Amino acid sequence: MHSSGTVSASDMLYGYAKTNLLVKSAHFAELVKYINLLKILFNFK
Repeated sequence: MHSSGTVSASDMLYGYAKTNLLVKSAHFAELVKYINLLKILFNFK
């Protein structure tokens, strides 16, 4: 009982860390896209 509880807790932690990483990488991708867009806009001026 106790060992299965530990496994589910570590699984939950791993799932949270993975989701957190995915969200951060998604935000980073959006940031890069936005920076590239700004570069293009400034180049046109």
